[in-house]
Amino acid sequence: MLDLFASGELSPVGALAECERAFDESLGVWAAMCLDRAREEARAAEALWAAGTPSGPLCGVPIAIKDLIDTADVETTAGSLMLAGRVPDRDAEVVRRVRAAGAIVIGKTRTHEFAWGNMTPPVRNPWALDRVPSGSSGGSGAAVAAGLCAAAMGSDTGGSIRMPAAACGVVGLKATFGRVSRDGIVPHSWSLDHAGPLTRSVGDAAILLNVLAGYDPADPACRDEPVPDYRATLERPLDGLRLGVCRNHFFEDNQDDVQRAVETAIDDLAGQGATVVDALIVKTTQS
Repeated sequence: MLDLFASGELSPVGALAECERAFDESLGVWAAMCLDRAREEARAAEALWAAGTPSGPLCGVPIAIKDLIDTADVETTAGSLMLAGRVPDRDAEVVRRVRAAGAIVIGKTRTHEFAWGNMTPPVRNPWALDRVPSGSSGGSGAAVAAGLCAAAMGSDTGGSIRMPAAACGVVGLKATFGRVSRDGIVPHSWSLDHAGPLTRSVGDAAILLNVLAGYDPADPACRDEPVPDYRATLERPLDGLRLGVCRNHFFEDNQDDVQRAVETAIDDLAGQGATVVDALIVKTTQS
């Protein structure tokens, strides 16, 4: 999308209009929307691109935010009636960063109550309306898959970015703990919570992580370490990469077509130079 903005083949106004045209109420994705503000920001971003002065690496990109993540002037309820009407007075750090990079927040995506569970009602999977998008970032995963936004923010404690990414056929990134600030995100488990993007491609995820990563003193777990350019390694060969495969836990109930797809992906990565290592998960019982 950014390349299209730069070439003039697409504008931020046009990109937002495409997202609006893709809107499908039956998906149940949105917890709240802020389209009037988004349209105004898209017009401003279009003028900046026309002048050759984009405001940042996400200038004019329409992004959705999980309803667990605070947004100034937009209701944030964490999917709970207990927090209905709660409007934060400031953005979460990850929202502040994407806005500072020029992104346009178009709405809040649904999560189930306080992110507990893995289904995200009433959101439907855009690939099959009789199926769930998983969770708890299911609204974000479905929104990206359906073209309602270019990318979305989610959070992950035990799979809440990764599972919707898998169910909806998009890219979900759970970065190393401490790499992305969680300030302004309703907590689930302080020692396990992560914030991260859901996108349409690995390249887009790298662009988002370049913006999101970095030290924030407001999050005690956030690491004060340099942030590399994640895009620089996108074309790096897989030689030397060790790929752990946990067959004795995650493969036990796979359907045949899922199993074939996973094995094909493993073989493809091995064919590109990765070393496949079987990892054993030891299950313990308590007396």
